[in-house]
Formats: sequence, structure tokens, C-alpha cells
Amino acid sequence: MVEQMVEPGTVPGGAGGIEYRYMGGKRPSAGQILFAGKRRECVERYYLGTPGCGKSTALIAEVNRYCLREPGSVWLLARYTETEAASVLKGDFERETPREVLERWDHEERRWYYRNGSSVYVHGLKAGEGQAPFSKIAGYNLSGVAISQVEALPDPEWIGKLRERLRHQNPPRLLLAEGNVDVSRGHWLFRLVDASRPVIERRLYVSGPRLIVIGNLADNERNLPPEYGEGLRRDYPPGHPQHGPKVGGWFGPGDSGEPVYGPGVFKPEVHVGPVEFDPRFPLLEAWDFGIARPAVLWSQFLPGPRWVCLGEWLGNNVPLAAAVMEAKRLVGQWFPGAKQIFRTADPAGAARKDVGPSSVQFLRGMGLGVMVKKGANTPVQRLWAIQQARDLLTRRTPAGEAVRINPRCEIVIEGLQYGYKRDPARVDGMPVKDGYFDHIANCLEYTFLAFWGSEAPVEGSVKAWALDDREPGEPKDLVPATQTGY
Repeated sequence: MVEQMVEPGTVPGGAGGIEYRYMGGKRPSAGQILFAGKRRECVERYYLGTPGCGKSTALIAEVNRYCLREPGSVWLLARYTETEAASVLKGDFERETPREVLERWDHEERRWYYRNGSSVYVHGLKAGEGQAPFSKIAGYNLSGVAISQVEALPDPEWIGKLRERLRHQNPPRLLLAEGNVDVSRGHWLFRLVDASRPVIERRLYVSGPRLIVIGNLADNERNLPPEYGEGLRRDYPPGHPQHGPKVGGWFGPGDSGEPVYGPGVFKPEVHVGPVEFDPRFPLLEAWDFGIARPAVLWSQFLPGPRWVCLGEWLGNNVPLAAAVMEAKRLVGQWFPGAKQIFRTADPAGAARKDVGPSSVQFLRGMGLGVMVKKGANTPVQRLWAIQQARDLLTRRTPAGEAVRINPRCEIVIEGLQYGYKRDPARVDGMPVKDGYFDHIANCLEYTFLAFWGSEAPVEGSVKAWALDDREPGEPKDLVPATQTGY
């Protein structure tokens, strides 16, 4: 299915008859062929994948190809930060580009000139402190833009702003980008791929004028030292959370950043397995509202004490009314014997709105009784909840592990492994808000804060029953937790 779109060879170099040998005459990999393909209608192209799959080589090769084909072209080759552009990207460009096709480097303009009159700016995109966000690209008239490590851009608005600069008289007026796939499924780059149509599953995606190619380690391994590929396969074998982004060529959390839980306390082979709802005890339902990404987590505290995670749901561009209907449907499907459902929610959802009800008021209006724990979003409260969950993950009870997770809770499982991470920019140890793992993880924290609580348990509460090591029988008239702070 892969068309032979690019062959090794030469491209006319303009003045002096210099010829540029595409990628140094090496045979392009399958991913590189697709990236440089014949789909001329695709004026926005991405080559994403693992380390070593040849992304940056292909990006620079395309810049050189177009600059040498169209004398007088003006391109921008960029990374997000100036430091990365100056210390890494400029060197990559100079290493991949034969000096005989280049004329001079202008330090003031941060611009390489070719002998045929084309030129390439090489610099960072991020504006300096106190400057407008897109000030460094204002005023450019470009034939093309090439972005290295596109995943570093904080949001997709950058793509639109850069495309606005493609107004030079010389073609191709093309936006190219390469990047790594070690990002979470909440990242805008993953959502870009997720919204596109797969032409070749996990390899080639198209959406209107956008082409997305996914490369893996095997694609380009013949051009790498043998020990490089061997090392990655050894360090990230199948089943490892980073096998996809490091070897297989698919999205997954990177190994940078400290997991909030991680393999030190969470072990899938121990904590994940068959676990069912116990109808003798209340079902606990926690909501996080997000921005068009409502999340719900269902769990129970049981005698032992044990916490069992039974189900999850995360919306994507879903209005709250539709989320409520889906939550009700899943409760009926998964927990048909539930006699009591105790609910809690993100306290931010209780805030008044200028127009219409708050999110919590909306839930109540839809027939869902919801309690909100005051202060549940403060660092002190959330870190306390995280610590409680960590402690339970390390315990065993006479009934088995103190934490048991149903396999259908995929986001919980991946988040506990590596996905939910601490924010390195914060000194208090608070987690990153990544738009994916954090929503379900916040539901877990609200559950512990509302129904486990730091206060002494009220008689007959969920926590009191969970701490009671006697056979519970049929508990009646349970209350959610202490009422303090609600």
C-alpha cells in the first residue's frame, strides 16, 4: 500500500549546477517515503514516531529539496525554544546539508542562504518575556515552515498562526512538522491524529489538507548502529508502558517526569483483575467536569479496608447533559443491583456562573444528588488523597489486596503506571494537568476526600464499615462520610 513516492537521486541546485543528493543518497524508509509523498493536496504534513525513525532527517531533507527546486524560496526551520533551535536544530541542518549548496550564515538574521538565492531561517518560536505570544513570526512571508519536535508547541493555535505566514510567491506554501509520540492522549497532537481518518492503520492518517505519518524504530533501523535499536528493545520490551513511543511507534506517556504512583506502588499483575460490584454497599460515583471532557469514576470502599475501582468514563467534546445520560446508562449496565449511589464532584463545578446553573446544580437538576467537599482542589487536600491511595496500594488484607481494579478501567491503570505525573515546574509535588489522565485521577482523589476523609469516621459511614473487620451482613442507612466541610 506504500507508494514509491521518493527515490534516492539528485535535485537541481541552481547556480553553478550544484546538485543535492536527497538524504545523501540513502534509501528512504517507508515512513520517510510517505512523508515526502505525492499527495500534493496535503499542504500540512506531520511525521511522528519513535526516536531513531528518521523524522528530523526527513524534515531537513524536504526543506533542502524544496529550497533547491525553487530558487529564491524562503523557509522557516524552527523549534519551540531558541535554545533548542540554536544548540540542536542548527547543527542538524548543517550536518544534513552539503556545504557546497550553501553560501553563508547570517548571524543577525539567524538565516542560512543557499547559492541559488533560497534561504532558511533557523530559530525558536517562543516569544521572550513580556512579548506577544506570536511576535517572533510576525511579518514573515514564507514559502514553507518546518517544525522540529512539534509536540513541544503548547497548543494547536501555533499551527494556524504559522500557516498564516505561508504567503511567499514561491511554492510550495507547505507546513511540515516532525515530532515524538511520547505524549499522553490528552495532548493536542494525539487529538489531531485521533480526529483524522486512518488510511493505513497506525501508519498513515488524512484529514482534509492534513497528512500524518507514524514511524517506528524498525522503519529506519538499517541506517542506525545495531546497538541503538538493540538497546531500545532491551529497555522497552513489549508490555512496557513506553514500548509504543520508544519502539512500536504509537502514542504513550514518556519516561520523563516522576509518576505520581508508578511501578514502586502500582503493579498491574497484582492490582488489576476480576472484581465485581458488591450490592450490599453503596456505589461511589465521582465527577470531574473539565472543559468539554467530563469524567466519571465508579468505585467502592469495602471491609478490610479495601478500595475497588469498578468503572470509568471520559468524554471528549461532550456536553454535560449527554455525559449524565451516558453515566446513567453505564450504571444500569454495570451495576444493576445498586441500591445506594453516593456522588461527589469537582468543587469548581459548584461555582456560580454568570448565565445558567453551575455544573453541580445541573447534575442535581438531572436527578443526581451530589455532595461537594470544600477545598478538595487545594494542594494539601489532593496530596493527602494521593497519599491515602498510595498507602492502600501497598497493603494486603485478609480478603486480598487492599486495592483491586477492574480491567475496563484502562485510564486508571495507565495513569497509575506512568501516565499521571508530577509537575516538575511545581515545588509542592502537585500533578500535571494533561487534559487526559488528570481528569480520572482527580475523580479518584475526590472519592478519597469525600468518602474516606481525614476525620474520624461517623458511625454507619462508608469509612466506618470499611474499617470494621467483622462480617458486615446487610448494612442499612449508610451515610457517605463525616458531614464536616460539605
